[in-house]
Amino acid sequence: MSHHTPEDGQPPTMTGTAADVSAETQPDVHPAADDPHALLTVNRVEKYFPIKQGILFQRQVGAVKAVDGVSFSLRAGETLGLVGESGCGKSTTGRVITRLLEPTGGSIRFNGRESSSGTRCARSGATSR
Repeated sequence: MSHHTPEDGQPPTMTGTAADVSAETQPDVHPAADDPHALLTVNRVEKYFPIKQGILFQRQVGAVKAVDGVSFSLRAGETLGLVGESGCGKSTTGRVITRLLEPTGGSIRFNGRESSSGTRCARSGATSR
């Protein structure tokens, strides 16, 4: 990360941060989630919870970004640990990956197949009882 102070009297800007990269310039697949041998691939997963206002006629006035742009891949036999402060989205990430919560955006692939909100069998890769 570097600081750049323009000579035109404008405030300094920071370069090399994620904030400088717009969504339009980001590839569809995050490099961390681009493993053809992965058992589980999570690509730019998001989970937003709406903030609503009003009693009778509720309208959305904002959103809490519980999970925003999580990407990773795991191969068979690998283990991933999520570490972070209380309230940072660790549990929500797990719930979205296991489809206990529907993601707002992104994709989840298990064993090469896109995870969908269909049957529990499709979500977990397990067989029906």
